[in-house]
Amino acid sequence: MNWLKMIKLEFTAEQVNAIIYNAYHHPHPHVQRKMNALSMKNSGIHNKKICSTLGISENTLRAYFKQYQKGGVDELIKINFYKPTSPLNEHQTTLKEYFDEHPPVSVKEAAHIIEKLTGIQRGITQTRAFMKSIGIKLLKT
Repeated sequence: MNWLKMIKLEFTAEQVNAIIYNAYHHPHPHVQRKMNALSMKNSGIHNKKICSTLGISENTLRAYFKQYQKGGVDELIKINFYKPTSPLNEHQTTLKEYFDEHPPVSVKEAAHIIEKLTGIQRGITQTRAFMKSIGIKLLKT
């Protein structure tokens, strides 16, 4: 069963104008691709042809259609990239103050101190990146 055939989209003239405008004038290329997909769908182009023309999968096209059904053009304009956050961010100020007063000799020592103070265990690479992000420079000897 092809789920793309089951999704029915209806476009008003105002929505079509917004889709066409954003397909060429929106600054982000992902939004432009979404608008091009909807514009092609409005023109009656077959879903497989839309996917091959835009270089996207049927699942991606289905996601675009569901986004449009959920909130129209405004929903498609939203850009939501996944940006993970570290649990260490909650302890950032405490750790910065501690390391300013007691600078670690090595990254390994810093990782041990972080684990002791917060209970969060991190490897050397992650500890080095965290130290750099909070502005602690490790001295080379």
